[in-house]
Amino acid sequence: MRASATALPYRDGVFDAVLLLDVLCSVPEGHEDAVLHEAARVLRGGGHLILTELDRDFALPFVDQRLVYRAWQSKPALQYEDLVRLIMSGGGRICEHHRFYGLLSRFVYTVFYYLNVPARGTRIKRLLWRATIMLERVCCLWPQAHLVIARYRPSVSES
Repeated sequence: MRASATALPYRDGVFDAVLLLDVLCSVPEGHEDAVLHEAARVLRGGGHLILTELDRDFALPFVDQRLVYRAWQSKPALQYEDLVRLIMSGGGRICEHHRFYGLLSRFVYTVFYYLNVPARGTRIKRLLWRATIMLERVCCLWPQAHLVIARYRPSVSES
């Protein structure tokens, strides 16, 4: 199914969870609140919104960040505080917040995937990427992305 993130073709309160993985940086400026409110609308009371977003300060090393955003067809993300404010204004409460995508993973991503060095060796790239992510679970220096889990309160009719 293909639909606008600001007008989902579902009834109110039909999902226990909604995933928004790097979505807000891909919607037009000023529409982030509409996307979050639409996600809240389709959540059941007590449901969870799970989202990942880059920091406003996100930057890959050794590349022009404007070219990265153009290639990704996205824009700089919201500040974390603005993200929290939008979630809370729609009735959400932050349950968990984790930071990720540290300096090591940004470096590995830049070399292997953005610059495509080496041009071959997809299996070894995937293996090294997985090892990088595992290592960053233990020690993540200078993270520039967020994993947020928010719980939405039950509506009056569900209480």
